[in-house]
Amino acid sequence: MRLWLAALVALGSLAGCATVPESIPAGELERASQVEFIQPYELSRTDVSFTHLGTVYGASCQSPLASEKASQQVAMIRLKLAALEQQGNRVVFKRCEQNGEGSCSSGWRCEGEAYQMNPLR
Repeated sequence: MRLWLAALVALGSLAGCATVPESIPAGELERASQVEFIQPYELSRTDVSFTHLGTVYGASCQSPLASEKASQQVAMIRLKLAALEQQGNRVVFKRCEQNGEGSCSSGWRCEGEAYQMNPLR
């Protein structure tokens, strides 16, 4: 439940007036804004079609040498960018987990399913 609540807070902060992460260039933020998070039930809409593109991941890592802390917000933005790289414009969010693996002293890893949403013809 706590993980789900953290994800909802992160989704809200991406849509609201959250501070812009320094580690994400403005161009990347603009590109990420082309991708929207949707709820799983929205896949049953009949006014559009969805093509499943696969599982995507986004991560944020704070290395011992980096000054900026790892954040869930950055991982969520990178999740959207990963969907965009697969030609997706929608993501069904699955989960975010805080970790500190490999060369990261702290980190976040988020997972979702990428979709291409198109109007019906």
